[in-house]
Amino acid sequence: MKQSKYVFKPFAKCNSPSDMETYLKKMSVLGWIPKKITYMSDLMIKFKRTDEKEKIYGFDASIVSDEQYQSPYKKLGWTYLGKMDSINVWYKEKYQEYDEESSIFKEDKIIQKSKKSYELMYKKKLQIIYLFAIVFFPLIIFSMFYLIIEMLLFLQLAFTIKKYNKIKKAK
Repeated sequence: MKQSKYVFKPFAKCNSPSDMETYLKKMSVLGWIPKKITYMSDLMIKFKRTDEKEKIYGFDASIVSDEQYQSPYKKLGWTYLGKMDSINVWYKEKYQEYDEESSIFKEDKIIQKSKKSYELMYKKKLQIIYLFAIVFFPLIIFSMFYLIIEMLLFLQLAFTIKKYNKIKKAK
């Protein structure tokens, strides 16, 4: 049986941390835990076969992901998976002991704030795309229509000149 596999997901299919978290939990239940997440234009996730079933996933909106940024998370038992656009993705054993005060990704304000900020960022991107579509698509269609009309008028003028020249030569 395969011990690892790669999954390519269009970014639009897992566009928020909650969607990604649902997907990763589903894969964990099936016996696949993520080992690495790579984001280019789409997500590439490397999964490894395991008997471990339950994981806790954390998402943190941060531009940096260097060692200095990662060290507090690693000290608390979190494993870094990679970046999903500008969101860092982490996981931890579900039943691993951790105290309430030192938990970075406890289902609390921090993770909710990260999810909300990412979802707001995604909504803003969609608004820009929709605005572009609403404003510029009609302009592009109008321009194409205008060019077609201009070409037809030019052809009509060319045929009229050709007829005129034939009539002139015939006289």
